[in-house]
Amino acid sequence: MSKFLLSLFFLLSTAFAHDHDPGRNVDANYSSNYVKGTLFKRVNSFKLKLEAQKGEHYQNQSHSQLLLGTYYLLPSAQRIGFFFAENTGLRHTNDWVFENNEWRWNDTSQRKEYLSQFVYTKKFTPHTKTPIVYELINTYQTNSFNGQSSFIFQPNMHYFIFSKGQPKFSFRLSVPLYYALNFDQRSIYKQGLYLGSIYHINRHYMIALGLKQTTEKWVASTDSIEKRPSQDYAFEETIGQIGLEFIISL
Repeated sequence: MSKFLLSLFFLLSTAFAHDHDPGRNVDANYSSNYVKGTLFKRVNSFKLKLEAQKGEHYQNQSHSQLLLGTYYLLPSAQRIGFFFAENTGLRHTNDWVFENNEWRWNDTSQRKEYLSQFVYTKKFTPHTKTPIVYELINTYQTNSFNGQSSFIFQPNMHYFIFSKGQPKFSFRLSVPLYYALNFDQRSIYKQGLYLGSIYHINRHYMIALGLKQTTEKWVASTDSIEKRPSQDYAFEETIGQIGLEFIISL
């Protein structure tokens, strides 16, 4: 298990930055960082969630998210959730523009976009004494900025190390797949890989190191089609991120 986790850490930490130009079909790799804080509060059958994240996502561009909502706990380790999020720094296909005789990405660091999410999750435990828990997270998401809708399918695996009957360390592996429902000719437009290493200070407070790798596939923007209609714009952008995460569960 430890060799497997170390291999994933090495894979996710090797994102090297270099310039790119989607007009030339040159794939790009970047590295960045983030910090995230999450607060959970249990109230009867509801589990409230408040989350804030700040950092860089695309090269030299800041990103932030403030998310608020609640899960409703169902029998058999199921739950449904409704969430609203304010984001800055998101990027879309038509943010690739031709201005002043040069190609560039719009700076969206200050542009606010509002997302709505409906979430269904289910956890599976192979048997009662196993340290492994499997989880499926299914999310339907809409963006009020451009009307885009997407479906996110995210299988997770959690591995726990116990001390005196309580979790002391845990690891989380996630592989999210993003499906475009109304805005892209391809089904999967983005995919990711996440590994979280979590230290449980006690049952209420946790601190984690998160490693992410996200690959996003781009197609031609409106400006690209107008200026270079005969060119194929297949282009991938891979971003490696390392982040510090704080979790409070009350």
